[in-house]
Amino acid sequence: LTDEAGMLQEQSNRLQLQLTDEQVRRAKAETDLLEMQTLNRQLLDSVKGQLDQWQGVGMTVRVAKAVTIKHLEALGSAGRCSLLQEGDTLLECDGRALLGLTSAQVQNLILGRSGTQVRFLVRPRTGKAFSVVLVRGVGGAKTFP
Repeated sequence: LTDEAGMLQEQSNRLQLQLTDEQVRRAKAETDLLEMQTLNRQLLDSVKGQLDQWQGVGMTVRVAKAVTIKHLEALGSAGRCSLLQEGDTLLECDGRALLGLTSAQVQNLILGRSGTQVRFLVRPRTGKAFSVVLVRGVGGAKTFP
């Protein structure tokens, strides 16, 4: 009887250890999950902060054989500039030719820190090419033909 009681006690101790190991694994998994969620939140906040700093000039372009202005946002500096029209062709951005570039490359040239200037060489649908400097960001209304 004492041997049987001893075996039962030993089995009980092993079960308690197994239960404790399982509890430790669960606690570690929960801790890891919380750490991952915290890191994800920090990463998203960091990316959002960086995206908030990079602004365009308030226009949508179409990149095909040429880079053309598809849409002008009324509140952006491109929309406030009386020289630009939808359908105009962007030839250069800050002195770099746009012909042959991908959409991502064009976007990388146009976007920049809010408040900074970007110069475009523009060929209107009719007339001679001209240069215009726009200010990046929603409030950027300065234009310099």
